[in-house]
Amino acid sequence: LLLSPLRGAGRPVRKTRLAVVAPEVHGPFRPDGGPVPTGTALLGALAAGAVAVVTVPWWAAAPVALVVLVALRARYGQVLLREAVLGTLTLAFAFVVAKQLRNDYRVDFEWMNAFEAAHAPTMAAVALLVADPFVALLRRRRGDDGGAEGQRRGRSQTANSTSVDGSIDSDTKNSSSVIPD
Repeated sequence: LLLSPLRGAGRPVRKTRLAVVAPEVHGPFRPDGGPVPTGTALLGALAAGAVAVVTVPWWAAAPVALVVLVALRARYGQVLLREAVLGTLTLAFAFVVAKQLRNDYRVDFEWMNAFEAAHAPTMAAVALLVADPFVALLRRRRGDDGGAEGQRRGRSQTANSTSVDGSIDSDTKNSSSVIPD
């Protein structure tokens, strides 16, 4: 056991291939993928509205479906969806704080009943928050921007592979795509 590292000392080191990967910047103000076709957007909005109507009243589920429709069809619609989540949660929080400061409610078991009006908008924001990964999935399947999304659909993005010692192995070169240096 102690001599096992020394057994391979005379053999050459096996080269390991590493793929060249370019980093991608992601954040809440960058949409995932491109807009989807109208039919897919309508079905996605209908599905999001149907799920939302289970947890919120219909008058709060309708805006959820509308925002999801815009998020699927517009170029920066997904950014609107994320901002709608933040805005709705902020307004509900501000309502609770302002009402508490104005009326000075005593904190007990009935305290939460004073803020019933903030419940539906908060749940609508949660429904939008749950819809964001669904929207991202549908937009990424489109694969318009070609980055990692294009790789998921089977397009090759790497032109060469790099070995451990830094040399480029051109045996794996794909003539259909080239990575800029």
